[in-house]
Amino acid sequence: MYNDYFGFRDFPFSISPDPHFLFMSDGHRDALAHLLYGIENDGGIVLLTGEVGTGKTTLCRCLLEQLPEDSRVAYIINPPQTPTDLLLVLCREFDLHPQGQDSSTLLHALNVFLLACHGARQKVVLVIDEAQNLSVEILEQLRLLTNLETNQRKLLQVLLLGQLELHRQLSLPALRQLGQRVTARFVLSPLSKAELALYVSHRLSVVGGRPEIFPASLIGPLWKFSSGIPRIINLICDRALLGAYAEGKAAVTGSVLRNAAKEIFSAQELPRRRGVSLLLAASVFVLLLFLGWQFFPAAALNEVRFTRSQNDAPLDMKGIPLERAFSQAQGAQHLLLSKWTSRKPQGELSFCDELKQWGLHCFESSGNLGTLERYNRPAVVRLLGAGDAPRYALLDALDGDLLRLQGQGASLSLSRSDFERHWDGSFLLLWRKPPLYSATLAPGAYSPLVPWLDAALNEVLGLEWVDATPADFYSSALAERVRQFQLHSGLRADGMIGRRTLVALNTLLYPDSPQISRAP
Repeated sequence: MYNDYFGFRDFPFSISPDPHFLFMSDGHRDALAHLLYGIENDGGIVLLTGEVGTGKTTLCRCLLEQLPEDSRVAYIINPPQTPTDLLLVLCREFDLHPQGQDSSTLLHALNVFLLACHGARQKVVLVIDEAQNLSVEILEQLRLLTNLETNQRKLLQVLLLGQLELHRQLSLPALRQLGQRVTARFVLSPLSKAELALYVSHRLSVVGGRPEIFPASLIGPLWKFSSGIPRIINLICDRALLGAYAEGKAAVTGSVLRNAAKEIFSAQELPRRRGVSLLLAASVFVLLLFLGWQFFPAAALNEVRFTRSQNDAPLDMKGIPLERAFSQAQGAQHLLLSKWTSRKPQGELSFCDELKQWGLHCFESSGNLGTLERYNRPAVVRLLGAGDAPRYALLDALDGDLLRLQGQGASLSLSRSDFERHWDGSFLLLWRKPPLYSATLAPGAYSPLVPWLDAALNEVLGLEWVDATPADFYSSALAERVRQFQLHSGLRADGMIGRRTLVALNTLLYPDSPQISRAP
């Protein structure tokens, strides 16, 4: 609604955990360093805690994007209820099909899988969000899973994300052995007032906005209203931008910001915000997520629509229920592959491994619909409805407020808001990886990828460029051209050559590749 008015490429204050918008405060930078240390050193269990809305999930998504491309990751959003449920979910996430569903059979299948990944030098990571809700029995099962190891290393890395009470749980006598397996831990704190000013400016710059839209004089009140919690900052800023748009203002004013905060919180609470604890602020926010759809228009709180509840009824998409989507990712993956080739997977390798022999590679990430529009590629998406089991579908058409999903012999046409209520933000798409790309490339490095990158940029930007530096040196001049491309493509303009930048280049280099078509 207000994006065109302010000249934004996307919503700057979405609450979806999109690493594209990640702001690296000192706390986030330290947290990421701790997490990377724990993951890279095969330490077993890594712990990240913090108040609701401080950015734990977004930071985790950023961490996962820095893992080797062939890493196997299981991301559990809704904590399972029993130890057997945990094993079943792991088998499903890793696309394993054991003959039985008893604990010993499931453990054996996981052990065989982990040993095979170890032999192939693949890192296996298990991420559990909202880990403070795990029972003592499930936490003990996690400890047993970390016993799967060779003489040199653990076979499974575990990353637990949770609220501060998770620390108290791990200090229980019954869990002291598990607590001793935690090799890296970090508590993520809210933003300081100075960091909040940089945070707002950063998110505006990512979507091409001007920092003057939020004047410096509003940073103090915004920090007071939000207590520095990024998710609450996003909600207030989103509502303030809508208010400024409705009043025809070129920037947010003090009265607009205060009215926005009043709509997020109760009017009686605002004068006391400075003395309210972070825990109370987070609790109010969670209550708003539950009630927001009844009391606030979708346009006023457009990012709340990304939240889901386990009690949500299955989505009814023009008479076609959510159950018509696939219960396993494999069905949607095969539909995605059919967009690229008539070849059929043989099932001897994992889906992504088998595609490599045909010159195709999987790109798994997370974001919002704006992210998928920028990549402009059909993608497998994961949907959450009633119950814990996710469903999978292929998103292959998008136009304005309508999109189309492909399910089990059915085309599902629905609105963006219905889709976003049930989509967890994760997606998988296919691309053609440059043959010489192996890891993220930073300016100043030497790599055989550089000549390919130079030629690719010449082609997509229509430039003729002569660089006097060695052919395989990633020079500052080339990095500047990369930043220009990233800015033009709606990416973070950091000059780093990773999969996001290469996928965006890939789309322009191969216009005959499958693209998201216009929804009917």
